[in-house]
Amino acid sequence: MRDNFFVDIPNVKRFDYWVKISFVALKREGFFALIKKVIKRVYFYFLGVDFSPESLERYKIENIERASVCNHILDKSFDEIVDKLKDFDLDITKGVFLDYGSGKAFSLYKASKAGFREVIGVEFVENFVKVGRENLKKLSIKNAKIIHLDAVKFKPPLDTRVIFFHNPFDEIIFEKVLKNIEETKFKTPPIIVYHYPICESVFEKRERFVLLEKFISPTSREISNFYRLIS
Repeated sequence: MRDNFFVDIPNVKRFDYWVKISFVALKREGFFALIKKVIKRVYFYFLGVDFSPESLERYKIENIERASVCNHILDKSFDEIVDKLKDFDLDITKGVFLDYGSGKAFSLYKASKAGFREVIGVEFVENFVKVGRENLKKLSIKNAKIIHLDAVKFKPPLDTRVIFFHNPFDEIIFEKVLKNIEETKFKTPPIIVYHYPICESVFEKRERFVLLEKFISPTSREISNFYRLIS
């Protein structure tokens, strides 16, 4: 399970790592997207914003072995997901965007910029919560907040319209989180986006999560499963 679930993060301070991911970005997104990415990275650097990936091995927290690494989605891939969400519901941004395992808040930043009325992250690593809150403050994001809590203990707001998972944890935690979602009396049935769906079998076993589409990003070729929670 561990070999399939966890994605290794190299030493992010190494120059060769940044060269490698730059070549990957160039191949996936093209030259102009790469230049835009470099400019944004410089902008984040001067603001003191930290969205760097990080392993969880050094954190001594209950159930930490069931969590994935801290790593954010590609810019363009997130934009493509939002476009797809609007295909399903043009008013999707009028509700709450909820991110389980929000890490350092990159997806919260992107969701706010995409126009969601309110953006909420749930994160159980205290250091990530601290960094994420600082990132949102430095980027002047006013409609986002991060809740420091184990995902299993979190109850989603009733006006949640999108629930986002970026490969945050394993099947054991997923089972408990999905049960909480099923028991919530939402005002409007939310759409669940599961990006990098390694544990998609937990959804297949639950009748109330209906697969709307298995979306493949034209940019990254990464998969995002879109589900609708039905009554």
